[in-house]
Amino acid sequence: MILEMRDVAAGYGGVSALRGVTLHVDEGETVALVGANGAGKSTLLKSISGLVRPTAGTIAFAGASLAAVRAPARVALGIAHVPEGRDVFGSLSVRENLDLGAYALGRRRSARELDALRDAVLERFPVLRDRLERSAAELSGGQQQMLAIGRGLMAKPRLLLLDEPSLGLAPSLVDQIFAIVRDLRELGVTVLIAEQNARMTLAIADRGYVLENGAVVAADTGRALLASPQIVERYLGIGAGASAHARESTAGALASALRAILREP
Repeated sequence: MILEMRDVAAGYGGVSALRGVTLHVDEGETVALVGANGAGKSTLLKSISGLVRPTAGTIAFAGASLAAVRAPARVALGIAHVPEGRDVFGSLSVRENLDLGAYALGRRRSARELDALRDAVLERFPVLRDRLERSAAELSGGQQQMLAIGRGLMAKPRLLLLDEPSLGLAPSLVDQIFAIVRDLRELGVTVLIAEQNARMTLAIADRGYVLENGAVVAADTGRALLASPQIVERYLGIGAGASAHARESTAGALASALRAILREP
């Protein structure tokens, strides 16, 4: 187990955003956090990366408590956070943005090792290679999202936190981003991803947690959550008044998507 949260509570200015959250992530897993906007997904990721301090509960990484570990030190431990909205440094070049991802590694990396690490990331995001010397502000939204994920990978994380990676992107770019996340799982990168696009996220996740009003209301494998009529109706956009035929059609489409992703016959 790489991450364990027990009874975690957190909030802002006295307003509760997380209430008694308990979850875990095993090494090599892709775990999804799904729920409506304001459910607490971003706060949960920020509590892991150290940007929000929990008011109760415990968070352990690789078996050790994070209570006294500040945010920069958590990056050095192996936790990389790709925030909602990408937050690339627009005035810096693509190369400089990527290299900043390895900053927490400090003097442990020689120039040669940094070049090798950057080359490995660019192999995964070839569109960035031809834009290395351009400012990040010149990139499209999808390219900026790839840069943000690449910057996170530059830290060689043991746990990659992705917050709404598809936010604001065109459908074709959303497909590309989820293909990247799926590839990361196949490479053995441990990912905890928060997304409003519950269907696509659960389809590529080993397991998922559903958040509502800051609390975990359901947890299961990604496949089982997608197959649950209650989860589909409440969180995947199928209204309570939908006909049985519509629900069956949706379930069939989801099953087909799962078979394709899981390469079932």
